[in-house]
Amino acid sequence: MVVGILAILATVVILSVVDYLRSTTKLEYDGYAKSIFVAAQNHLTMAEHEGFLGRTNFGDEEGAGTGVYRLVVENGVCQNGDDSVWDLILPPGSVDETVRSGSYVIRYQKSPAQILDVFYWSDNGRYAYSYTNGDYYALLDIAGQEDKREQLRDFDGSVIGYYGGTEAGDARGAKLNAPQIQLVNAEKLYVLVNNPNPDEDYAKLKLVIHGETSNKSKEIDLVKTDSTYWDTGSNQFRIVLDDITENGKHFAQQFSDAGLIAGEDIKVYAVAYNDQVYTNVAFSSEQVTNSLFGECEIGADNTLETLGVANIRHLENLDIQISEFDTERLGTGFTAAQTSDLSWKNFVNAIDPEDPENVVVYDKIGEHKSAEPGCYEPINPNYNLRYDGQNHTIADLKINARGYAGLFGRPTGQINVMNLKLQDFNVTGTNGAGTLAGYMKDSQVRNVLVCQSSDLAANVGVTATSGWAGGLIGESIGTRVNASAAAVYVTSEADGAGGLIGKVEGGKVSGCYSAGFTVGAAYETEEDSYNVTAPTGMVGGLVAKVDGADISYSYSTCSVSGVTAGGLVGTTNEDISYSYCTGLVNGSGMQGAFAATLSTNEVTVYEGNYYFSIVNGGIPAVSDGPTGASAFDTSTASYRAFVSTGSETNPRSDASPYDDTLVAYYQGKYNLRTVNQLGDGADNKYPTDENDFVNTHYGDWPAPEILVVNTPEGT
Repeated sequence: MVVGILAILATVVILSVVDYLRSTTKLEYDGYAKSIFVAAQNHLTMAEHEGFLGRTNFGDEEGAGTGVYRLVVENGVCQNGDDSVWDLILPPGSVDETVRSGSYVIRYQKSPAQILDVFYWSDNGRYAYSYTNGDYYALLDIAGQEDKREQLRDFDGSVIGYYGGTEAGDARGAKLNAPQIQLVNAEKLYVLVNNPNPDEDYAKLKLVIHGETSNKSKEIDLVKTDSTYWDTGSNQFRIVLDDITENGKHFAQQFSDAGLIAGEDIKVYAVAYNDQVYTNVAFSSEQVTNSLFGECEIGADNTLETLGVANIRHLENLDIQISEFDTERLGTGFTAAQTSDLSWKNFVNAIDPEDPENVVVYDKIGEHKSAEPGCYEPINPNYNLRYDGQNHTIADLKINARGYAGLFGRPTGQINVMNLKLQDFNVTGTNGAGTLAGYMKDSQVRNVLVCQSSDLAANVGVTATSGWAGGLIGESIGTRVNASAAAVYVTSEADGAGGLIGKVEGGKVSGCYSAGFTVGAAYETEEDSYNVTAPTGMVGGLVAKVDGADISYSYSTCSVSGVTAGGLVGTTNEDISYSYCTGLVNGSGMQGAFAATLSTNEVTVYEGNYYFSIVNGGIPAVSDGPTGASAFDTSTASYRAFVSTGSETNPRSDASPYDDTLVAYYQGKYNLRTVNQLGDGADNKYPTDENDFVNTHYGDWPAPEILVVNTPEGT
């Protein structure tokens, strides 16, 4: 009897244990099903919000037109295919990976986005189940009747977890409020996010950055305890999307791994959700901007037609070595359009107001190539770029480059720059230097002005420690330069310097000028006071060396000092026409009031050229070769015939001199001829547009008719 009783008790205990184990397994699987349900509901809502990112595979539809679909996952592999929406509805990281890599069915209504049921099982162990499509509707029938759901505890000997139906509706949590965001496209591209939900543990937050061209997205979880994004000062999240002054914060560095494209427009929004209970998903407003630049115009074939440059970050991002900018999207008529005045000082002060002089610009691999901190990084586009300044200004760039220095260093693409004012630049380069560019090849420049503030700002000018220096361009190869001017100090410690361009090889210079500096309307004669200097090289008031390029309708009022020195050019082997110079010349070797040397073999035409003989005493027009230019101011008649009379047919042009004496004498007018007044008659003058900078003279000029007493030459 004892043995029999013990056997009966053992049977009861064993059955109870088996029943307990089955029940606990069912509870465990129900919990897995619930976690999948909640996470899938959050992400289904987001996927619908994003238009399912262009997907077409939504799983198996239960009946044509019903809009009810199911996704079947077995051992972490979606049986509906890799192109299904499974990775949107339940992406990696949305639930514990051991749960996500299990076996389950997600049943959902596509519109409105609603998870209906989740079944979960294991294909191994004590209560293993092998899913077949034939069982699906039987499972659904059991789950649809609450009094039958207990059967899922023992479905053909297996345990099936379940969550859904009215149970899910009854478990709905408190309503979430939508977060607020502010997308700022300035010296840094960043997003400010506020979570208005009082219980931040209940209301989780994430930021979504979606590429409009790539159709890819990246999500960033926002947690107060993560100092990466939480800003204790403003009590909100601050997420930097593009910062060229911090390595690792460039847009491409942060988002290329997610498939986003540097330079595409991005849509940004924040999401409040709860991954523990079934509740709503609250979306902020959507805000759109470009990932690298200002406002852009996109062509019909998704090409970039116009991109806006509204700050220094946008400008620097034109260089793919900094931004990894996707140049494959550029249209044939692509233009970078400057939409506001830019200032380097404003940029560095916005980046670090406490220590602006140590702000640096990093390239895509985290290097800073400038010789010192606090410097602008010259950009070197390797693609054809049309840059329209729209008559805006770029001011106070500090450049100290190991190589070619300028707004552009040495671009390898063809650059077309127009309608741009460059003011108060401090440029130093080891290979060559110019305010606009250290080196330009096969490019075009029109209506670009280089000048400085009227208060003669300190540390302004161009210096090349080797190579060529120019107020506008250091070395110009095959480039057409039209209607442009420079009025800054220029120095080369090696090859040579020109007030406008150091060396011109091929191409053309037309309708341009370089302006000098005077004190009391006269040039200073100390060695370090000349406007354009090259102590061991060649200098020219306009261009130092000209090789195979015409110069026409141009002038210089710069003083020059070097070994080989010319008032307009140092040397040339091509034609010069309708040009003049007024500058003081100091050449330790060959010197000429107009040009130091001319090639008698190739130069044939010198038409309408003039120079000031009185400023340079007995210095000849050219030290060797044909004269090529006529002297004026040796007589009152010749000088008066050339200067602007201020008549109705030949009015004096406006002037912006640095020398206060000139302001007082001429009352804001330039008394000589501007480029649009040069030529041999009304029908043969340089054509200028109304907004061309060369219609106004920037910089100084000598005033011999007032300050110099005409005496016989040589005395």
